[in-house]
Amino acid sequence: MKPIAAPIVGGIITSIIHVSILVPVFFALMKERAARRDHPNELRGWTNSVAQSELN
Repeated sequence: MKPIAAPIVGGIITSIIHVSILVPVFFALMKERAARRDHPNELRGWTNSVAQSELN
């Protein structure tokens, strides 16, 4: 392997990790933050079912 190939392979691997894991996580966090900003008094998603099960 030539010396230039190692950084290219590392960049490809890093890019795959970034696109596969980090982008969806940040998107979900931003979506949750926007939902809380728009409706601050409502529970959303799985927290709603957890809160209801604790009440019973």
